[in-house]
Amino acid sequence: MRTSPEQEPVAWKVVDKTTGEFMFSRVKPMRRTHLYDDVIPLYTSPKREPLDDGDIADGCRANKNATHPDSFWAGVRYAEKAHGIGD
Repeated sequence: MRTSPEQEPVAWKVVDKTTGEFMFSRVKPMRRTHLYDDVIPLYTSPKREPLDDGDIADGCRANKNATHPDSFWAGVRYAEKAHGIGD
């Protein structure tokens, strides 16, 4: 699976080390809170890129149940589209 390079956190979970209570912040907490809190960065799911033609061809050759390359290819592209991968 290919992912986009270097994502930035979209929010932070700040957990009070003494009580275990937590809150969410869209702004990165100030440095001084790190003394009292665990600050955990939160990310969205990475954007996934479609497989390239070579990866699909390799998968088809490796799959003993693939009866026809065109059907295998179409199935891969259908699954990618159904899962929001690519355009």
